[in-house]
Amino acid sequence: MVTKLSSTWFYGEVPVLVPTHRPLEPVVPTVRAVSGAIDRLIDEALVVANGKDVYVDGGTVVRAALEAGRVDELVVTVAPVVLGSGKPLFAGLSRRVALDVLSHRDYGRGMLQLTLRPASRR
Repeated sequence: MVTKLSSTWFYGEVPVLVPTHRPLEPVVPTVRAVSGAIDRLIDEALVVANGKDVYVDGGTVVRAALEAGRVDELVVTVAPVVLGSGKPLFAGLSRRVALDVLSHRDYGRGMLQLTLRPASRR
């Protein structure tokens, strides 16, 4: 199975590295597939970002980055809905990760966004 990205690309010219074990057929030249250990992936993303911040997304990748101690900041948005299925974002972490709340923002109607930092990054 080949994953194909939409021809309308939200990220414009921002380089995007997609961690995957599947073939990826990008429709824009700024996207490429990567694989390997999380430390290598983050190091590669930092080189590509050329001194800018790196955004990590997806439950598996976020958990791996947390486990490796490579997360400086987490932004988590909470919605007032219980889905009842799916995979919890932090399920499977092998250790407890204490977090400091840096800020919070209320978007109304129960939507709340938390900006958190792993306590180990103090």
